[in-house]
Amino acid sequence: MSTATRPCAHCGLPTAAPGEPPFCCTGCEAVYRLLHEEGLDTFYRRLAEAGSRPEPVSAVAEVAPLSEGEVEVVRQGGRAAATAAVEGITCAACVWLLERGVGRLPGVHRFAVNFATHRAQIEWQPEAVTLEAIDRRVRALGYALRPVRAADGRRLEGRWLARLGVAAFGAMNVMLLSVGLYAGYFQGISAAAKRGIELLEWALATPVLFYAGSPFWAGAWRGLKGRALTMDLLVVLGAGLAYGHSVAAALTGRGETYFDSVVMIVALLLAGRFLEHRARARASRATDRLAALLPATARLWREGGWVDRLD
Repeated sequence: MSTATRPCAHCGLPTAAPGEPPFCCTGCEAVYRLLHEEGLDTFYRRLAEAGSRPEPVSAVAEVAPLSEGEVEVVRQGGRAAATAAVEGITCAACVWLLERGVGRLPGVHRFAVNFATHRAQIEWQPEAVTLEAIDRRVRALGYALRPVRAADGRRLEGRWLARLGVAAFGAMNVMLLSVGLYAGYFQGISAAAKRGIELLEWALATPVLFYAGSPFWAGAWRGLKGRALTMDLLVVLGAGLAYGHSVAAALTGRGETYFDSVVMIVALLLAGRFLEHRARARASRATDRLAALLPATARLWREGGWVDRLD
């Protein structure tokens, strides 16, 4: 007998847990209770308006706690400032919750989150609060802080380049082989030659769809878990169905194959994703360079002389 499932009151994942409201894990329950106790429950209304759901707390809990030694901390004028990446952000409602939820901590002067780069600018008073306490507050809200490392972006770009290289290699070779099939439609081609070309196309299209196209599969799965129909799901359905039909046609010898369409869909969309990722990374680095130009202090003229004050 199957147990009926209901969406988690915090993250929306299906759960068979009893109770009202239901929760998929103790982390989501703790965050839900905290938001209501702190008067931040309008977060869920903002999520509904954005058509999004937060990551389950158990997902961000895998990120190691942040310590002050992992980030560059600038101390001046009795204040400390640092920049950290934020895990678990899915929409603007998450930014609203973080800025208000963390900003209420005594000793926190500023906690500003950039939704485009998922980075937080943090300013606090070391005598009143520590960065570790701020990290614990972020985790209590269902998110996690981690260090910002330029090397992470370079490694991520390397993985995108590897996928794009596989997709481009597969697409070019499959299209070259398809020329033989196209010519065979008009000039004639033996069944053995046609079958051989189709099997070669199958071998080339498989890594393109399942390795190079893995970001689309991952995105479609995340969307389904969150009960959302995304563009990734459309890509996976289109390419996956064409691939399945083509495999069946190649094995049975009946019908036509569409491996060329599969690899071109993946290659072109992956190229677009790569260009988007690189543009976002460049924008993030440019933002960091601009932020580095900001002075740590401003000189103010008051009665009696100049006064240095933290910006």
